[in-house]
Parts: sequence; C-alpha cells; structure tokens
Amino acid sequence: MDAFRLLKPTCVGLMSLAAQPPTPTSRHAHLLATLRQTLETLSAAAFTPSLINYTLFPLTNVLRQSDPAALPEPFLEAAFAVLAFVVRAWRTVEGGIDVGAWEQLWRFTAAVLARGGKGKQREMDHEVVLQAVKVLSALLEPADGVPTPAMRQLTNGRTARLLPTLFQSISTLLDTTTLPHLELQLATLRLVRALVPTYLTGQPELLASILPGAISAMAKLLATSVKGDVAHEAAGLIEVVVVETLNDEALRSLGVLRPVFDDLSQFAEWDTETKKEPPRPHGDPFPPLTASYLEFTSAQLFKTLPPILSNLTSHAVPTARTAAASLAHALILRCHEALPDLVGPAVSTLLLLSTDTFDPVRHDARRRLRLLASEYALYPALVDILTASINALPRLILSQQDDRVVLCTRTIEAIAIATRELADNPIAAFLGPAGAVERWGWALLDCLEFGRPTGWSVAPATTRGWEQRLITSTLPSAAPFPHIPLRHVESASTVRNIVAMLSALGAAGGDPALYTVDYFIRFARANRARPAKAVSAVWIAEKLLAGVATRSAGKATRKMARDVARILVAMDDDDDADTDNMPPEPESDALPIERKQGIDTLTTLLDRKPPSSQTVATRRLHAQAQLILLRAVSLSALCTCSAILGTAFRPLLRQTLYPVLAHLASPSDLVQEFAGLALVRIAYDCGYASPQNLVLDNVDHVINVVSQRLTYHRLSAHAPLVLIAMVRLVGDDIIPLVHDVVDDIFDALDDYHGYDALASALLAVLGTLMDAMAAGVEADGPSLERQQRMDDMSRIAAPPDPQADFARFSSWFQERATRDRQHVETMLALQSAWGEESEEPPADLSTDPPAASDDAEPTPTRSQAVCRSILAKSLFFLTHASPFLRARVLALAARAVPVLAAGNRDADLLALVDRHWGALVARLDDAPPVVAEAAGVVAALAEHVGDFMARRVLDHAWPRFKVILRRQAEEDAQSALARRAVGTDTPHSVSHRTHVAVLRAAAAVAATVPVDDAVLWDMMVAFRVFLDVAAHDEIQARACALFIALGRRDADAVWVVLQASRGRLEGDHVWGYLSAPGLDMGRNADDILASL
Repeated sequence: MDAFRLLKPTCVGLMSLAAQPPTPTSRHAHLLATLRQTLETLSAAAFTPSLINYTLFPLTNVLRQSDPAALPEPFLEAAFAVLAFVVRAWRTVEGGIDVGAWEQLWRFTAAVLARGGKGKQREMDHEVVLQAVKVLSALLEPADGVPTPAMRQLTNGRTARLLPTLFQSISTLLDTTTLPHLELQLATLRLVRALVPTYLTGQPELLASILPGAISAMAKLLATSVKGDVAHEAAGLIEVVVVETLNDEALRSLGVLRPVFDDLSQFAEWDTETKKEPPRPHGDPFPPLTASYLEFTSAQLFKTLPPILSNLTSHAVPTARTAAASLAHALILRCHEALPDLVGPAVSTLLLLSTDTFDPVRHDARRRLRLLASEYALYPALVDILTASINALPRLILSQQDDRVVLCTRTIEAIAIATRELADNPIAAFLGPAGAVERWGWALLDCLEFGRPTGWSVAPATTRGWEQRLITSTLPSAAPFPHIPLRHVESASTVRNIVAMLSALGAAGGDPALYTVDYFIRFARANRARPAKAVSAVWIAEKLLAGVATRSAGKATRKMARDVARILVAMDDDDDADTDNMPPEPESDALPIERKQGIDTLTTLLDRKPPSSQTVATRRLHAQAQLILLRAVSLSALCTCSAILGTAFRPLLRQTLYPVLAHLASPSDLVQEFAGLALVRIAYDCGYASPQNLVLDNVDHVINVVSQRLTYHRLSAHAPLVLIAMVRLVGDDIIPLVHDVVDDIFDALDDYHGYDALASALLAVLGTLMDAMAAGVEADGPSLERQQRMDDMSRIAAPPDPQADFARFSSWFQERATRDRQHVETMLALQSAWGEESEEPPADLSTDPPAASDDAEPTPTRSQAVCRSILAKSLFFLTHASPFLRARVLALAARAVPVLAAGNRDADLLALVDRHWGALVARLDDAPPVVAEAAGVVAALAEHVGDFMARRVLDHAWPRFKVILRRQAEEDAQSALARRAVGTDTPHSVSHRTHVAVLRAAAAVAATVPVDDAVLWDMMVAFRVFLDVAAHDEIQARACALFIALGRRDADAVWVVLQASRGRLEGDHVWGYLSAPGLDMGRNADDILASL
C-alpha cells in the first residue's frame, strides 16, 4: 500500500492528461520523470503485477491516444526511461511479463525507433534513441526466463508473427551504430549481438538475409577510429552473424556442403542421391541458402573481412585485438569448409596477435593456435602463409614499405613460434636440405644489404668508450654492438623485427636449420668479391645460428659454431692478403627492367655510355665500405660462436684472437668498436676475469702468429697492429714477453723500410712499447737512488743565500780547527814512535777482498734490455729518406731516454747518444715536423743527463735553436695565415708545434744543463717574445716556465731583461737595445718577477 500511495499522485496527474496529446511544453515529460524517480526509490519486493499495471495504465492511455510519429522527444525520452525500468522489474516478478504486453511494447518501441523508415531516426536526439534501445534491451535480452517458449514461437519460422518486427529492429539498430555516441553504439551492438543467437539460432536461412547488412554496417563502423569497446562488440557481432549463418555443420545439414563420409560407399550413395536445388517459393523474401549463394557470399566476405581483421589487429586497445583473435579462431574452427578463402587471413591474424606486445593478447592468441593445431590441420595454411611471406619480404623491403615489412616479419616469427613444438614443423622443412635455400636465399641477400652506418665520416675520437670497457667490464651485456642500418630499411625498430624473425626461424628450425646456416656462411666465403652479399650472408647466418642455440646447443650446433668461427677466420686471412686493391663488384650489362614510353627514351645496348672513372671510383669506395662492414659483422658472429661454445671456445682462441686484436687497431672506428666489444664478450664466455687475462694467457700463440706474418713469405700489414693492440690493452706487463718479437720487427724494417706505410706500422709498434714503458716510469717517479745520483752529478750552482752561506762557513771553520788539532796530535804521536820497530808482522793486504765500486751499474731488467735494444737499432733509421719515419724514430728516442735514465742505465744511454749524436743534431736542420721531434730528444736528454749535454748544447744545439727561431719568424711573417689575419698561433700549425718543442728543450737546458751564462742571456733575449699576451696560451705558459727556470740560475739577469724590454730602466741607456715597445708582457712579466 505504501508503494501505491507514493505512486498515486503522479499516476493520477498523468491520467488527467491522457486526453491531451503530449507537446514539447506540456507536463507529460515532467510527470514521467517524477514517476521514474519514485519508482527508483521502491524496493524490489514492492513490484507486483498489480503495481506494474497501475503504473503503466496512464502511460499506455497517453500512448494509445497519440500518434507515435508525432510524439515529442522530451516525452519519448521520459517514457522510454520509465518503460525500461518497469520492464526490467516486471521480468523478475513471479509469472514474468505478459506475452501480449511484451509484444505491444516491442512493436511500439521498434516503430518509434524507426520513425517511419530507414534513416529517419537520425533526426531524433541521441538520448531518445539510447532510451529506446534500453527498452528493447529490457524486453529482448535473454535473462530471467525471457524469452519464454511462447515468445520464441512468435519469432521462429518464416511465417512467425513478430519476425518482421525482429528484422525491423535489427535493421534499425544496425543503422544506429553509425551515430557518434559511444554509449549508444555500445548498447546497440550488445543488443544486436544478443538478438541473433537468441531469436535466430538454428535458422541460417533467415540469418542469410541479415548477414550482408550486418557485415556492411560493421565494416563501415570499423573503418573509422572507434573506441576499443566498440571495436570489441562489433567484432563479436560479426563473429555471431557469420558463424551462425555459415557454420559448416548447418550448411552440411542443409546439403550445401558435402557431408563427412566414412567410406567410399557412402560417397557413392550421396552422389547418386544428390538432387537439384529445390524451387524457391513464390514471394519468399528470404534468399535461398544454396551453393551459389555460398559462393557469392564467400567472395564478398573475402573482400570485406580481411581488412576488418587487419584494422582490429592494429588497434591500440587490447580488447579489440582480443576480439580479432576470437573472430579469427571462430572462422577457422567452425567455417573452414564453408569459407576456405578466409582461413589464410584468419590464421595470419592469430599469428600476428601471437607476437603482440601485450601479454594477455599474446597468450590468448597462442592458446587459440594450440587449440586449432589439435583440432584442425593448420600445416597447409601455415606453409602457404610462410611461402607467401618469404616471397613477399624482399619486394616489401626493396620498396621500403616498413609497415608491411613489420607485419610480414611478425607473421613469419609467429609461424616459427607456433610450429616449434609441432610434429610436422614447416620451418624445419623450409630451412633444411629440402627447403631450396639456393632459390630464395639470393633474393633475401639482395634486400638485406647494409648501408652506411651513422657517423661514418666522423674523425677518430681521442677517447673511446670501448677502451674503458676493456678494463672495467666483465659482463657480456655491458654494451650492445653499434647499430648498422640496412640500406633499404629506414627504421631501427624494423631491423629489430627482422632480427627477431631470423632468430625465431633458427629456434623453430632446430638442427635442420643448420643446413641454411652452413649455406650462408659458405656463400659469404665464396663471394668475397661481392662484399655486400657476403656481409648479408654472415649476418643472416649469425642470427639463424643464435636462434638455433636458444632451442638446443647440442653436438651439431656446437660443431657448426666451430665451423663458422674457422670460416670467419679464414675469410679474415683472405682479407689480410689484399683488401685495398679488391676490384669493385661487377655490374650487369643488361638493360634495366623498367617501363618507358616514347621514341627518344628507347636505347639499345650499343647506345649506352660506358661507365665513367668517377662511377668506378664510387663503386670501389662502396666495396671498401662493405669490407669494413664485413669485418664488423664477422666480429659479432665470432661473439655468437663463443657464447654458444662457452669455455670450449678456448682452443679456437689460437686462430680467432689474432684477427680480433688486429681489428682493435683498425683505422675504422666502427671496426674498433666491434673488436673491443667482441674481446670483452669472448673473454667473458671463455671464463676469463678480464680481456687482459685473456691476452696474457694466449700471448705466446699471438706472438707466434705475428712472427710468422712478419716474414718474407707471409708478410701482413695487420701484424704490427696486433702488437699495438696487445700493448695498449695489457700495458707494461706484456713487455718482457715480447722481447723476441722486437728482433723480428727490426728484421722486417731492414727488409721493408722502403715501404713507408709498413715501416710506419712497425715503428708504431716500437713506439707503443716505449710509451707503455715510459708511462710506467712516469707513474712510479724517480727512485731515491736515481734522485741521489742526479743530485750528485748536478753541476749547477745554487743561487746566493747569505744566511745559509754564512751558516755553512761557520760550520766549516769550526770543523777546520778540529781537523788541524787532530792533525797535530797525530804528527806528535808518530814522532814519538819514530825509529821503533813494530812487533807485529805487516798485514797481508793481498788477503783483503776488493772493495765494491760505488759506480757499478745494476743489472738491467728485461724491460730496460728491450728498451736499449729498440733504441740501439732504431737510431740507424735517423737517416731514412722519409721525413715521417725520421720523426717517428726521434719520438721513440725521446720516450726511451727517461726509461733508461730512470734505471740508472746512463752508460748504455750515453754511449748510444754519443755514437749517433751527429745524426740527431742534423735533424735540427730538417723539415719542421722532424725539427720538433729532434727538439724533444734534446729536451729529454737535457732533463735526465744534463751534465752530459753541457758541451753539446753550447756547441751544437743552441746555435741551431737560434737559427730555427729566426727562420720560423721569417716564415710566420710570410705565412698565408698571417696575411688572412688568422695568425699562426693556432695549436695545429707547424709554427706552434715548433715553438713548443724548442721552448720545452730550452726549459730543460735552463733547469739541469750547466752552460755558460752567455747562453742563458741569449735565451732570455730570444724567448722574451713569447711572453706577449698575443701568443697562444700554451706558448705563454711554457715561456713563463722557461723564465722561472732561468730566474733560478740568474734572477738579476732575468729582472734586467724583463724590465728593459718594457722600458722601465730609466736614466741608464746601457740597456736601451733591449727595449721592445711592441711586446705586451705585463701580466706574464709580473708573475715571473713575483716568483724570483
């Protein structure tokens, strides 16, 4: 009674308006809204059949007395809201909704929704349409015993009473899905998706009339940018309509498809009993579901469904991709005989989704593929898709269609993953001996050609990241190999997809795939004349082998890894023979395959112009670039082999370590980067703590190979580079181990010193050894013994210090008086004993051991012996015809001086310097680069053996230094840089390097060499020009250091020169000749004077 009491005011008010038609301004809509609010406050138990009839009575009276087409939208929206709420409550009441009321409400709602014809509902407000759809959902959705058998009877069969209403509702709802309203689209799709299996299941003849319109509407909807939920519901609707209409079982029962036979007798009986299609009844509005209908519909669906599957597969929302998997699975499982053309696209969809990045989508697709593999023979479809994808991949890559390339590679990868556990593995057959890799392999190599990597022309960096990793990194994943782009692929992500495809193929192929690996690696060996193809072949073989190893690293895989490593080393040996003079790849003389129009564009073979020299040079450069890429990719492949073999790769280090070290000193930064990373990874895979330990453990094998390749019969330009890489990597610990190879280097220098490039490489090895030894000496610093010896041998007088001098004089005077007194006492004692004979026999002096000499030099260490041997043999090349080699020898000598001097091997050093002093001094009159290095040798000798250099500086070095400074000043005045107002103070100019070298030598002379004061004065006058603030900062700093050293020798002279140069000695015209008004030495001169 409480519920009736609450509803009575509204229902009475609404009943009073029953005779008045609703208008947009009438109170009908307001009363209906109030009625709905009141109904929402009631409990579920309050709804009884009488209450529902009482509630609907005034509303139905209003509807009966009004034209449905003239009802205003506010009234309709409020009425539909009340009806939807009441109908859902009515379904739960005992006895359920009345069939008559259910039919009337359905007819009314469908009529209003249609508004008299197709497309009219578009004029209605979206909210009104949404409420109408909700009413239909409340009436027709299967739940709470609805539909009842009586309701189903009204829609079952061709002559059912409500069948036209059902078709009208479905048609109208399909048209409504195009409205841009998310909630309305979802409600409509869900309702239609529920109507088809609920009211039309088991009636494929009726569904055949719905299928075209439903598929067309969904295709239009999915062609736009729709939300994920909408796409999910649309895909579900397509699945329901297609499967319910064209499933194999239903069509087989109708005789459209051939039934399944157990033996040939049944087939013979069926063939004899086959009849013609029954005649179509007159006036039948439904299309006949016959073989011709199936053929036509199948062709239309083949045009429509693949684009829908493609759109769903690429949708951003995972639910849409999951719906695509469900649709594809249903098409294969239930419609593979009726729609055979759609099996391929459906399988491709599942394959693509099985590689999805979202885990639920990927797992769902793989689960469905496993189910299909157990229930349906997928092998033919997979083989067809694999063949089509492999054949299409080269064409797509060459046409640079990256999006389609990604889809193709993902499909192939998915096939590999899906068939990995199948007994009939198409990948194993495809990559095995019967796969005809000889036919499809060339096209794959042609499209996977590598292009120029990023930063190809960048100059070598002074510090590289791999050098630090060689010392600190022990993990194989410390850094990935640099990315090398493919020539016809722009995106790096596409390259990663291709790599994933090749790895998946190898993993799926297993041991049979090793046949293809062997084919590609041997193809690369046999086609080194085509380096572009060889690079691609090695790269493909590496990725396939890595994929095979992820599945099983059995005996066959490990054997293949060893064979690949040996072939790669053999290729490097062939490359070592002659790489720079390799001819460019041959070019086909045939006319290009292209379509042209017009008489003028047609040419013949005779009319074609021969290739120009520029074209040949470009092709040669391209071939050399591809050779660099071949070395880099080969290093990466060696890492793959070491990762497969692990510690079993150690025996192969005898062959593989040499090329890796050779590429560490390659002129190409890319090859250096690959070689550094390869050494780190190989050391890790072989169980070494660091690359240094790897090299030290195998140094004897490497030196043996290097020695063999420095002989006349097998000379290699890479052998010196290997030694350089070893020394840089390990440091001075390796120096005692390479003593024997030094003799081989000098033997090679004696034989091939006429070849500048080879001689330079050999001298670079010696220079690297010397740099390592000198770095160790500089790090340790001078020993106490060496410092004491230098102090004892120093002949430079200390500057005057009156207080200290008088203190030393007083001490000396007191010691003198003591010595005189002791002398007198000794003389008196001897006089008193004069003439007395000694009772003791004279001592036998011959029995005393000889005293050890304090000047005896210690035994040289192995490093010092190597250094002396290098210096002794290299100084003979000071007279070589090449200025570059002369400069390299001088630089080597400058680094050898501190090594021998720090070990107190002055005798060895001075003997060599004295023997070759004439040649050393003559280099001060050489070309500017040689002069700079010769000045560096003088500086090193002056710094470490200054007393030995005193006379040589005075007689030979300093006069030449003055000539060098004067000649360089004249050349600077005439320099093109000076004329362009650029200046010659740039650190990269010859003038700058020469001045720096001479200043360094002069500073060493001023600090340690005992020379005449006149030489020091000449230095002050000659080098004051470099104190000008206009000079380069480095030159100013070295000039200041020189004058500070000169100030320690003669501070007064330095003060006079600086003050006179600035014109500050007024009243005394003796020093006027030193005035240099053009020099601005203010700040530098003040700093020097402050330090005196």
